[in-house]
Amino acid sequence: MTNARLTVARLYAALMLAVCALSPALADDAAPAVPAPEAATLQSYGAGNLTCLEWNDGCATCLRDASGAAHCSTPGIACQPKEIACAR
Repeated sequence: MTNARLTVARLYAALMLAVCALSPALADDAAPAVPAPEAATLQSYGAGNLTCLEWNDGCATCLRDASGAAHCSTPGIACQPKEIACAR
């Protein structure tokens, strides 16, 4: 190997080591996973409107059972949620 190729190889190796060393530090600063906004919004709507028995955002529907617990459907993959409304 020529001297120039050795220098480039060493620089590349040093760069890769630096990237590998920084990767865990960057991952620690990442924001924690947050539930999907639609699900969180539907749940908070139900928690704030205890008299509503059924509500939806056009993608998912939530129903309150006899014990007062809310159960929500899963929205479709391409659905764009709208404003949440109480249906009953």
